[in-house]
Amino acid sequence: MIIRNIENLVKINKNSINKLINSLNKANNNMSRYLVHVNEKNLIQEMIIAFTDKTIIPPNRLKNKTQTMNIISGKIRVIIFDKLGRIKEKFIMTPYNKIDNNPFLFRFNKCDWHTWVSLSKKSVVHEVLEGPFEMIKTKNPSWIPSEKDKLKIYLNKFRK
Repeated sequence: MIIRNIENLVKINKNSINKLINSLNKANNNMSRYLVHVNEKNLIQEMIIAFTDKTIIPPNRLKNKTQTMNIISGKIRVIIFDKLGRIKEKFIMTPYNKIDNNPFLFRFNKCDWHTWVSLSKKSVVHEVLEGPFEMIKTKNPSWIPSEKDKLKIYLNKFRK
């Protein structure tokens, strides 16, 4: 499910996040987005994303673009790959707190291949991408499973 912003001033509060989380029940891909930007031509693409421990996010990258993400709620694992599909790094993100020292924000100055999985039943992140948004149909590398069932099995190993 996608909620699109049409306002000049956007304020996100607990009710906004709860509405997004509750909309997961209607989302066929276990993911809901609140687009904070006004349209795909904006030079900054900003969104709040809610997803579950069943969401499938294929490894992806925005070639030669920046990306920043911070976690609002839940617990996720981020996996970064090299161009051959070898894991360069993986780390757990949790919201800022006094209990752990997990990162709560990351930024790619040049986006690498990456994915993330929710380690909680539901997680919410704030993502900022360099725009404008362009739906580019590029062929994924051969190391990314193209069949949904195989991709699910591949990603589930990162949930453990």
